[in-house]
Amino acid sequence: ARLEMIKAGKVDMASLPEPVASMGQLSGLEKRVYENKDEFMPEAMVFTEEALRKKEKAIALFHEAFNKAVEDIQKDEGLARDILIEGLKLDPKVRDLMILPQYHKTRLPDEEYMQEVVDWIEKVQGIKITVKYENMVERKFINP
Repeated sequence: ARLEMIKAGKVDMASLPEPVASMGQLSGLEKRVYENKDEFMPEAMVFTEEALRKKEKAIALFHEAFNKAVEDIQKDEGLARDILIEGLKLDPKVRDLMILPQYHKTRLPDEEYMQEVVDWIEKVQGIKITVKYENMVERKFINP
């Protein structure tokens, strides 16, 4: 919807994920890429406490599959491009326009990074967050 609004001149700009940004570029729009200066991005895998208790094996297998996919993409980035094009039924011309992130195996952000996120949320939303770092992360699914 944001891409269509830009094309229609209803908004001047938007922050769009790939491959949407490259589809816009393919249709003549300007795509700008801004460097992420943090080691981490605001990405997360979230599981409920109940799932962590009752579905530990399935969650472990999910992490295993995720890590295998990252290994495969790191060996051949074209694999991710082809899957996106096929799965989302994109114009194949977008294949080499996409700027894919650097994929990482499952990992945890350090406490300092998480504190920056908490501080930002507190400032923006005007609330106090009292959740401790150790209660935000689950280490048992992360391979050393």
